[in-house]
Amino acid sequence: MSNLRLSLVLAALLLPGAALVPGAAFAADMPDIGFAPPEVQEFGSNWYLRGDVGYVWHDTPSLAVAGITEDDIAWGPLGLSGVSFDDSWSVGFGFGVKATDWLRLDFTVDYRSNADFSGDTLGPTFSGNADSWVLLANAYLDLGTWGGITPYVGAGIGAASLAPSGVNDGIITADFDSEWAFAWGLMAGASIALSPNWAIDVGYRYVAIDDMDFRDAADNQLYVRDQSSQEVRIGARYLID
Repeated sequence: MSNLRLSLVLAALLLPGAALVPGAAFAADMPDIGFAPPEVQEFGSNWYLRGDVGYVWHDTPSLAVAGITEDDIAWGPLGLSGVSFDDSWSVGFGFGVKATDWLRLDFTVDYRSNADFSGDTLGPTFSGNADSWVLLANAYLDLGTWGGITPYVGAGIGAASLAPSGVNDGIITADFDSEWAFAWGLMAGASIALSPNWAIDVGYRYVAIDDMDFRDAADNQLYVRDQSSQEVRIGARYLID
């Protein structure tokens, strides 16, 4: 009887442990169905930086002077004939964003080096030089990509400055402060992909600038009309990750 009682006691002690062992084995055999965090997806910012250099052909503007000699004051503004405006170089930078697969937007700032100009009145010959800045907000339509080459067309609006200096009639020399006026441009070109982040940009740009009137402290005056230019540009764009 004592042996039976001992057996029951041992069975009561061992039964819970025996019940746990199959459960542990079963748990070890269960497939891993725990929650996994979502994968982190990286997206490009679509923002880019750009730098450009260019060669600028200045279309011949209309120039007029007044006040540089006493006779000019009496006659009012005198138009210059035989006007010439030399070519210049440009260097610029900008930033933008690729809004869609077809649309890009950017803002560009370009400096144009000094260019000599000259013209004649009924009397003296005038000469001088001027440098300028062009600031444009631009929109481009990318026309698809073939073999890594993406042609585009675009347009921009903004402002431009001109700073004539050394304007001389053989007797008097006048220097003028820079003036700003409304400007707009039309562009066409193509970009060539070098890598996912780098592209070469080769393009043409036409820029037109509104009229400007210059006057110095001595009341010498210069009037600039019908300003426009054409330029060939080459640059690089870097797409920021």
